[in-house]
Amino acid sequence: MLKKRYDASKIIIRPMAHSISNDIYKVVTGKKGVFRTKLSYLVSTSAGRKELRLMDWDGFRSIKVVSKGLTSSHNWSQDGRFLIYSAERNRKWKIYLLNLKRYREMVLFSSRGLNLVGGTSPAGLISLSSSKDGSPEIYVINIHGKGFKKLTWSFGIDVSPVFSPDGSRIAFVSDRGGSPQIYTMGSNGRGLKRLTFQGSYNTSPSWSPDDKWIAYTGRKNGKNQIFMVKSDGTDSRQLTSRGNNEGPSFSPDGLFLAFDSDRDGRRGIYIMRIHGEEKKRITPKHINAMSPKWSPYLK
Repeated sequence: MLKKRYDASKIIIRPMAHSISNDIYKVVTGKKGVFRTKLSYLVSTSAGRKELRLMDWDGFRSIKVVSKGLTSSHNWSQDGRFLIYSAERNRKWKIYLLNLKRYREMVLFSSRGLNLVGGTSPAGLISLSSSKDGSPEIYVINIHGKGFKKLTWSFGIDVSPVFSPDGSRIAFVSDRGGSPQIYTMGSNGRGLKRLTFQGSYNTSPSWSPDDKWIAYTGRKNGKNQIFMVKSDGTDSRQLTSRGNNEGPSFSPDGLFLAFDSDRDGRRGIYIMRIHGEEKKRITPKHINAMSPKWSPYLK
């Protein structure tokens, strides 16, 4: 069935097994598998820092990639070659870009105030929020740190911007209506539309790869839960109910969601199918892990 050859003397067993699983999955389904994808995530340390780490999609082979300062929001470039993240060092919040092949870090954006990464587009744009002029607003910048452009002008707080799969729209969080809700707009800042109306606290949007759904964190009965709504604002669904569940992130095939939860006591990273089935913890119970971001397909 498969004509590829795998040399275990050159490739360690787990990545080789993932490659074989990917090939079998493609032969059987005709689609790409997620077996060689990774998750970036944050871990709280005893020193009060938050480290940025990487692991395989199933929780194995965790490695530390950024340990300096307090790392916050983060995301992947569309080609999987870079991690973009926000970190506070020496009382300054900057946005950094890390080359995952060379592990070389560079400052992408720096200004006064709080600067937080959102998402990335196929064209190499990065969405971010910055409070450099007062209240947090939405901006975009390219992956070379050029082309800085402001997209929102609001008396409220605008944060957590993420691009649609084709880069034509942005979903974000705003309290301009009185409480944090999910909105969408064109990538040029026009065509504003409110997406969520149920609940008084909705945050952390994540766009599905097929453009049809937006997963988000919503508060219900005093706890945070994962919801999903169609990208036109219809058909909202609750996917979790036990404990606090936050920060959903779609797998590149759109069949799974990663999220963090305290359902077992200490916060950890979980994955589940997009309709809420088969929830599974993939990080050890002795660490506080949060804010997963699923990689694109990796070579």
